[in-house]
Amino acid sequence: MATNMIWRGPWLPGLLAAVLGAAAIPASAQAAFDKKIVQDFSDEQIGSISFPDAAGSTPGGVLFAFDMFGQYEFTDADITSIDWALDTSGRIVTLNLTASQGDAVCGSTADGPCSKLTLNLSPSGYSGRTINCGPPSIPGEAVSLCIFGIFATVPIRFVDIVPAYSCECFKGPLVKGPVAIKRKLLAWLRATLRDEDGKRLRRKDLAAAPLLEVTFEDTAQAAAARHRWPGIGADGTAFVPIGNQWHLLLTLKDFADPGSYTVKMLSGDPSAYRIAPTCEGVFVR
Repeated sequence: MATNMIWRGPWLPGLLAAVLGAAAIPASAQAAFDKKIVQDFSDEQIGSISFPDAAGSTPGGVLFAFDMFGQYEFTDADITSIDWALDTSGRIVTLNLTASQGDAVCGSTADGPCSKLTLNLSPSGYSGRTINCGPPSIPGEAVSLCIFGIFATVPIRFVDIVPAYSCECFKGPLVKGPVAIKRKLLAWLRATLRDEDGKRLRRKDLAAAPLLEVTFEDTAQAAAARHRWPGIGADGTAFVPIGNQWHLLLTLKDFADPGSYTVKMLSGDPSAYRIAPTCEGVFVR
């Protein structure tokens, strides 16, 4: 079976057509790692952070901008240490970020004159610390006067720059797990999409209708690489909204090779929205 094949969904009389169209799908995984940083009490955006992967412990690849108390601006160049972890939906589970400006060594009367500003960022808030050590108070002496300032933790939230919508599991047989389909010609996929507030999403709410991805694993070569079709990034099939659900008729004659097929709903425009968690089902031929 050619991996670049185009398949067309049949009509569900009076109601449903599986719509085929070319769809250039950019990489969507990164959208889960891009966050706005918002103050809890004011909903004001005070920064942003972008992670290169779902987990890490080095500043490389991290993009960061932060305005602390409206006075001090930090960037990723100021990060001195960081570790983070995100779950499968893109929520930040762990974040320990320290950034500093000023003299690297500054913290005792013997270091003056010097100054240092430190930011600590976690999933729940940020705090800061300042150190200013002046010149020796007595000429010829090494001892100087240092003034320390501590900023209490300010609550914050991390908000997806690209919103994530949740898909409720495919209705029908696929919800029960791997389903053996031998003679059936069509599979009717239907699901519900909701925003963060639980509102059901319709066509007018989305920049583009969600698409279907099918991956195949040959039973004779279980360890073989998975193949995708219709070629995501070239040809995709869109779900059609009917009422409060999204529908698609999958033509099974195009998936006749013995093996396991995984179907998954994807965003039709990953730059505008992503689907997490998504709907997924498996059928076996």
